[in-house]
Amino acid sequence: MNSTTAEGPVSAPSLADTVHDLRTPLTSILATLELLKLGSVSAAESRELIEGATAAALHLDYLIGDILDDAALDAGRLRLVRGAHRVADLLDELRRVVRLAASDRGIRLALPSVDIGVRVHTDDRRFLQVALNLVGNALKFAPRGGTVAIELEESASCIRFAVVDDGPGV
Repeated sequence: MNSTTAEGPVSAPSLADTVHDLRTPLTSILATLELLKLGSVSAAESRELIEGATAAALHLDYLIGDILDDAALDAGRLRLVRGAHRVADLLDELRRVVRLAASDRGIRLALPSVDIGVRVHTDDRRFLQVALNLVGNALKFAPRGGTVAIELEESASCIRFAVVDDGPGV
């Protein structure tokens, strides 16, 4: 089903888009399990890897819920659950999910340090879904040894998030 915004027509996610969204957290989970299976990490590293895999699994669960929400999208009733969320928490969650995928590809992940009190009014699940899609694309196309960075630009009324990478671009 297609809908229209002020910018023009908007299409529902394709099957390829949905699979891509699922693949990023799944890759992190599989890489973590492989490292743990090899047994070459310390207990502290194991705990950190498990925390990251847990975050990725939770995100995967959210995405599966989003797939189930497609019927609501088709009916024109996309449900947003908005609230005040700390930008630092959103970036921490993003880092936990993509850190291992970046490391496996030899790509440096650069996330900004933000004031712990800075908040945005957003649907955190949808924000993370979009952020993971953008970062996942950047990781996919950035060269080994490159950098994928999140940049923030604050104004009086909003915060602009941007994903910047060393890849070839669109």
